[in-house]
Amino acid sequence: MALYYHIRLQSSEIENLPFYEFEITMKELSELLKQKNDAERKAHGQQQDSSSGDVGKYMGMAKNMTSGMKMPKFSRPKF
Repeated sequence: MALYYHIRLQSSEIENLPFYEFEITMKELSELLKQKNDAERKAHGQQQDSSSGDVGKYMGMAKNMTSGMKMPKFSRPKF
């Protein structure tokens, strides 16, 4: 159970919590995870925005390289 990893409780301690404490703990954990996910999304979005220009530049270079390449022509031996 990944729950005790986030709130630092053993599974037996979680099972022995009264319902109201368990409910409060789950709400706090939910809010904590939402904040963490929002921060990661913002960081990922900023990272993606900064690298999107580089990717476009390299994709343009790759297209130019492949457009100039031609397949070699082989003649099959006649029997």
